[in-house]
Amino acid sequence: MAPSAASAATWGGFDASRTAYATGALTGDANSQFHDLITDNGDDVAAGTGEITAEYLDGIDVFYTSMVSDGTGPTAGALGSLSLDERDALADWIADGGTLIVAPDSNGFDGPWAMVYDTYTSQLGVTDYEFVFGPGEGAPFIEHPITEGVEGYSLDSTARFEFGEDAALLGTAVDAADPFLVVFEPATGFDDGGRVLIVADHNALSNTYIGELDNEVLAANIIGWAAGECGNSIVESNEDCDDGNKDDGDGCDATCTTEGGGSTGGGDSTGDGGDSDTGAADETGDDDDGAVDDGGSTDDGPVDPTAGLDGTGGSTGADGSTGGDGGADDDSSGCGCHSQGKRPFGPAALLLLAVVGLRRRR
Repeated sequence: MAPSAASAATWGGFDASRTAYATGALTGDANSQFHDLITDNGDDVAAGTGEITAEYLDGIDVFYTSMVSDGTGPTAGALGSLSLDERDALADWIADGGTLIVAPDSNGFDGPWAMVYDTYTSQLGVTDYEFVFGPGEGAPFIEHPITEGVEGYSLDSTARFEFGEDAALLGTAVDAADPFLVVFEPATGFDDGGRVLIVADHNALSNTYIGELDNEVLAANIIGWAAGECGNSIVESNEDCDDGNKDDGDGCDATCTTEGGGSTGGGDSTGDGGDSDTGAADETGDDDDGAVDDGGSTDDGPVDPTAGLDGTGGSTGADGSTGGDGGADDDSSGCGCHSQGKRPFGPAALLLLAVVGLRRRR
């Protein structure tokens, strides 16, 4: 049974038997402020589980890793690594529309924590976790519901990792080169059904740092994004469209169902990805079609300082827009990587230009 997209989500995670600290569960004292933000949003927090099963996942919409144990330390519970059965259950749940949030708890050693988190994300192409010494600060550089109103965040030691082209890097940490916020969703080309968010240091959301800089804003944004609902500009797995409102008569109705039998562009929450009457795909290459950026640069701007990270691509255009970042273009469905596409002229337009002597600036 797939989780439903609704205004109230149910969160779950491991109980203390699988976390690194006795208080490390989502319901534990170390996460009390994040827990309160979740319930203040109108969401529920389910009791933790000692094992991921299909039955447990059927009752939740969001699974949060919450300081999973690497089996070391005086208070560590059982190893937090997923068994093969747990990995299969989690993969099936994500395919049915579940939202997974992975917040690594790096301990400063090459292992075994890195191997623990690899069991959550290797199937997504997120691998090669490495420890990065902190504490530090970071900042987002892409407009997205997760980064709205966030100018900077504070963190403890964090994790470096690699990721693939179907994810978008929203923000970096420590030395402005290490990935901190990486999101997988339909707008970034992730077509496995649900969504995944990597937050490279759990301390940013725990009581340790949630009160620093804009961490609380970031936490609230993550909660709002994770809940998922019609009208949030994100096309969920059980929605035909999502144009950012619940109005009827605009091509995408109040239940996020396409009106008139046409298409509003699939993954493009603005409806620009296709004709709202015919459902025809936009083949012009214009970046308003909601398609994932092809990795090219725009306007020959200066090189993006994050270009060395997997999945981040390319360059910043002369207008300040980012191209080739592995994320989606500015379609209000999530990643706000602005890049200017070019539409070919039709015969009528060419004739008009010839008559009036106008030249279109490209």
